[in-house]
Amino acid sequence: MLAAPSLPPYPMRLDLEDSLMDSCLSEDLPYLKCLDEPKLRGLYLRYRALPEDLTGHETALIYASLCLARYNQLRRGGALKDKGSTAALREDLTYYRMARETLESWDTASIIGMCESPYRNWLISGALSCLALYVQSNGSPGEYGDITALWARYIKELELHKRDMAQLCPEQDLIETLLASYCYGET
Repeated sequence: MLAAPSLPPYPMRLDLEDSLMDSCLSEDLPYLKCLDEPKLRGLYLRYRALPEDLTGHETALIYASLCLARYNQLRRGGALKDKGSTAALREDLTYYRMARETLESWDTASIIGMCESPYRNWLISGALSCLALYVQSNGSPGEYGDITALWARYIKELELHKRDMAQLCPEQDLIETLLASYCYGET
């Protein structure tokens, strides 16, 4: 991938992010099928009001969503055709790296914690799905492998690959979505 540029300074960054999230939530983007739009909208409003109060998983999903929204804007506008002239405009790369670094810094959670918070599963699944889609369009096979390895790490450390552990979670649909998304991405 190209080098990631710095994000614009505040308040221009806030304007950019508002525009990206509006685009993300108002367009029929394929990656939003894995996300719950009202939850994402509420999460973004919390991000804007008190970003320091968000967990790493919440922040990662916001960054991953902004990454795909910016990439989609550039793609639709034709700015990605001339790779040499768009380096300064590629905030999608910056948001990708921010989301990935946030997910990689995750400390091991217990399956009980995951089951008590199906919301966390939605955050992880959504962020990883967004990053996987982004890397499929914009990255190398090695970068895609890194994302799927991170995905596998979450599944393994939470022991979701074990039927008896996954069945402990009250939100079976969320567990199945996480596993199915990983398996689909690997095919």
